[in-house]
Amino acid sequence: MINEEDLYPLLGNRLPGLQAEINNMGDSVCPYKLAAFFAVYTKRLIAARNYREVKKCFSEAEELSRNGCPTIKDAMENVYVFSVSNTIGRGHKLYEEFSSLLKEGYKHQVDVVRT
Repeated sequence: MINEEDLYPLLGNRLPGLQAEINNMGDSVCPYKLAAFFAVYTKRLIAARNYREVKKCFSEAEELSRNGCPTIKDAMENVYVFSVSNTIGRGHKLYEEFSSLLKEGYKHQVDVVRT
């Protein structure tokens, strides 16, 4: 299980482009804040059409959603998936790159908005 204390070093090492954002966050460990920075970083990559790096982001997001502690899982679904899915939606070609777990989170977000 990935704990909150492991989150910053894990993402910083695996996604070097995100490291500068992490450095600006200070010493507090907040999965929701990191999920927001991670989403902004991913959306920047989408806008730049750097799809190889976007796929890495999706892979990391999936791992956090699968193996994170409950707080990390919640942050990924309620912050990261919600934010990124607003950028790509079902019609975007990157939607197919979303893992089934992230798509499930996306569908949950859409269902909540519709009700």
